[in-house]
Parts: sequence; structure tokens; C-alpha cells
Amino acid sequence: MDSINPHGLCTWGDGSQCQECELHGRLNCRWERRTLIKFVAIVAPFVAVGIPGMYLAGLITGSWQLQLLYVVFVVLFFTVLETRVLCRHCPFYSRSGSILRCHANHGLPKLWRFQPRPANLWEKATLVLSFLLMGGTPILIELNGLAVLHGPVSRQIYTGLTFASALAIVGFFTLLSVHFCPRCVNFSCPFNRTPRELRQKYLDRNPVMREAWASLD
Repeated sequence: MDSINPHGLCTWGDGSQCQECELHGRLNCRWERRTLIKFVAIVAPFVAVGIPGMYLAGLITGSWQLQLLYVVFVVLFFTVLETRVLCRHCPFYSRSGSILRCHANHGLPKLWRFQPRPANLWEKATLVLSFLLMGGTPILIELNGLAVLHGPVSRQIYTGLTFASALAIVGFFTLLSVHFCPRCVNFSCPFNRTPRELRQKYLDRNPVMREAWASLD
């Protein structure tokens, strides 16, 4: 154990055995900048169309309450809630320090202690509901703006923007499920699709997590 890797997980080990490990290249079990960049790239389209769409909806309706509530929810979700129900169960969260280093929520504050056990049903349900709110609320806000918008040309343009937002969120979850979820070491996530064989091999290499998972069998 060392000061950076207090739980002795191979994810934060020195990496000297990674090349010989059978999981090398099959799991995203080591922090890599390029993997973080790929994740940001699949999020960017939804942000690029969702923010302007919600802003235009505010201009159209003259109401900003839903947008403000959404901003508050997003901030609280990423800084407090998600790290509580999901991130603290992830091997990447085990690294010492107050800032999270991972392939998705890199740079967030670590307010909770690392918990190697699987997430419980309440935590998984909270995460799924939060994701639905995060992805669906911008669409609902834009549809609210579309309902009061007049003029055929304006409606066509704004309809296209709303459709682009919906397409972007569908694209995000599709790319996530294809390129990230089957290789992710946060096995507690309800969207995780890592093959059982690879999951068990990773747990076998990391006794702290293996024992926490085995205690619930």
C-alpha cells in the first residue's frame, strides 16, 4: 500500500505488470487521457445543442425557472449525488486525494469515502432517475418553447434544434453503451456491460473489492 494507492488496487498501482495482464486492452482499468478525451467528445454534441436550445426556450417563453432548476440539479448531481451513489464504488475513486481522477467525472470533488461494495438498489435507482432527468429535461424545456413559438420558418428551425438535442442524447447513450460500458471497471453502475468473466478476473486481482463483493453473495 502507498499514499496514492491506500487500498492496493491495481488500477492505481505502478503499472509494471499491466503489459503481461490478461485484462490489458480489454478493460479501461488504468487512467488514460485519451479515454477521457473520447468521453468528452461523445458528451459535447448534447451540450452544444442542449444549452442553446434551453436558452432560446427562455427567450421564447420569457420564463427561466426550469432552466435555473436544471442548472441547480446538474451542479448538485455532479458534485454531491453522483459521487455518492455511483463514483465512490469505482476503483478510480480509491486513489487518495480530494479530487477524482477518472474517465468520466475527472476533476470532481471527492466528498465521500471509497466504498468497494456494490451499489445497492436505492443507489442504482437514484442514478437511473437522475440520468433520465438530466437527458430529458432539456428536451422538455425546448418542447415548451416550441409550443408557444409562432411563424412557420421559426418553428421549423427550432423543431430541428429540438430534434438535434434528442438525437444527441440518444447518440450519447448509444456510444457510451458500445464503447465504454463493456470496458468499465465500475461494475456497480446499472449500465455496466463488462462481461462477467472479465469482471471476476479484475476482482480476483484486487482483494479489497473481491471481498466486498463476495460478502454480499
